[in-house]
Amino acid sequence: MAADADLDQRGTSRSRPSTSRRSAATRSGQLRFVRETPEAAATKLSYTPLLPTELPDGFTLRVSGWAPRSAITGPEGSNPEYPELFAAVYRRGWEHVDVTQRLGGGEDWPSDPFGGECAFQLIEKATVNGKPALYGARPGVQPHLWWRDGEVLHTVSGPFPKGVLVRIASSLAPVGS
Repeated sequence: MAADADLDQRGTSRSRPSTSRRSAATRSGQLRFVRETPEAAATKLSYTPLLPTELPDGFTLRVSGWAPRSAITGPEGSNPEYPELFAAVYRRGWEHVDVTQRLGGGEDWPSDPFGGECAFQLIEKATVNGKPALYGARPGVQPHLWWRDGEVLHTVSGPFPKGVLVRIASSLAPVGS
């Protein structure tokens, strides 16, 4: 999830999809992302969202909030809608670390949750607090770490190698703790 929907990773402008290409749920506002503090967002979710307690120097929380459902995301709509999205974006200049959580229900992440256009050249196994995770990277695409913990699907992405993203992910703690 990008912090600013009109900016890509390099900070250059990109166009939004036309309304005609958006789903009926998006047009009706059912997927509207509500910018709120993490504490306020937590009151709208059936799970307690997690925030990193360790980040590289200089990163500060810039955007957080929730949506009743995530939109279909990823290139070619490869990442389906999931209920109860929470997102937090930390920035340091143009760099950003994105943290997302959503209920997975009975479904796990797709084998490639970021789709063909973001296909990673490198996918490695990782572990986040004892849970199996995957790390993906390639030039031009912000590296991602993704895993499941119980009913919640997690992602942490940022301009860092696997070890740094695993440290950030391993530091996740409940909002308000």
